[in-house]
Amino acid sequence: MKKTLVTAITTALVVGAASTTFAAANPYSDVPSDNWAYGAVAKLSQDGLISGYGDGTFRGNQTLTRYEMAQITANAITKEDKANAEDKATIDKLANEYRDELSSLGVRVGKLEANQPVVKFTGDLRVRATSDGYDQDTKASTVASTYRLRLDATAAIDDNTTAAFRFVTREPDKSKFGNDTWQSFGGNAQDDKGTSGSGNGAIDRVNLTSKLGHSVSTTIGRQALNVDKYSMLVDSGAFSYDGISFAGKTGTYNVNASYGRFINGAAFANNQYTALFANLDVMSLGASTTQGKLAYGLSYFDFVNNSPSVSASYNPSRDNSSLKWTIANLNYNFTPKLSLNAEFAHNGGTSLNASENGKNVWQVNSIIGAQKLAQKGDNNVTLTYVDAGGSSMIGPLSTLPITINDRAADFKEYIIDYNYAFSKAYTATLEYAKLTSSVDSAATPENQQQYRLWFDAKF
Repeated sequence: MKKTLVTAITTALVVGAASTTFAAANPYSDVPSDNWAYGAVAKLSQDGLISGYGDGTFRGNQTLTRYEMAQITANAITKEDKANAEDKATIDKLANEYRDELSSLGVRVGKLEANQPVVKFTGDLRVRATSDGYDQDTKASTVASTYRLRLDATAAIDDNTTAAFRFVTREPDKSKFGNDTWQSFGGNAQDDKGTSGSGNGAIDRVNLTSKLGHSVSTTIGRQALNVDKYSMLVDSGAFSYDGISFAGKTGTYNVNASYGRFINGAAFANNQYTALFANLDVMSLGASTTQGKLAYGLSYFDFVNNSPSVSASYNPSRDNSSLKWTIANLNYNFTPKLSLNAEFAHNGGTSLNASENGKNVWQVNSIIGAQKLAQKGDNNVTLTYVDAGGSSMIGPLSTLPITINDRAADFKEYIIDYNYAFSKAYTATLEYAKLTSSVDSAATPENQQQYRLWFDAKF
């Protein structure tokens, strides 16, 4: 089998330095080069379930012993909770094939893991440069250089419970619907601060996740606010809420639900949404599935405003509910080099302006090239189009490069990204975005174009 397995040989191979007596008749016999296991390992490596060492490569004319295959399988098993259904089946098949070797290897792996740190860290550091320009001469263009660090920590409490927290260089200021999580190079910490108070970092998430039976888990505490799959409506990487969520599987469907408080007692001062919201709770319910090349989902999300008098002028007939999003999304992989993603949302709740118009928003996105930046040299182009009604979404909460400043305005946005991988963990993106608004004028300049370049390092 002539194939390069990028990141295929795992750190578990280090364990093989010492001798061990195996239950298998000959654990050091070579696995034939045309054996199905090589293809299985390649797929798990591509999906990020096997980590490598050295130069991270394995050549097709180099065979592995059953012992080495068992070590790779043992490494994959430790990441099984991150695997999809297909990869879990592959891991189970490998585990069954090398069960004798795994049985002997298990003691040694257990001793190795006992010496590892209790808390495991992963991180994402992004550095970017941004240039903005407007169609109207009444608003000056800007250039900025910023950075952002997010550091996630997890610790296994027992076999069923995991504790987690996250450190960030800057939190979003939810009291003003602010989604600026970036620090400025050479900037004043006081100017850059979010809700952390100092602008010098904060722990923005702390939660516990427990397994409830075989296919259900629950998370309690401050956690990611997951509203829609592509974060068109709400940036789940930035925003959090205090509450509880459930995730499970029934048949081929993944289901989830959440309830909690987004923010308490905020007046949203100096913000255009002041007249609409005060205390906001969140409720959601969703389901998704994959059928061959097609993946799709449907969900409902409710931002519940617990200050009815605030929204009376806009929403007198809908009790306390401020926003009620019904959301549909789909993904179709035409080929390994071409996919189409789409998302639609309808706001059935409060109108963000005085009329009931413009409550739909939809986005279509295509990835041309490598669907995942999994190794050095992988690259792709992504094309995105967004069409939003003035009462369909709250722009500042979104991940869109440019958001509208006037809540009463419809807008369209065009986004082109070129992404390149220097390695699996180090990538670069060059982005162009163009927004056109229905209310652009010299007095209220909205039409805008933006260029961005950023470098992203994961560790």
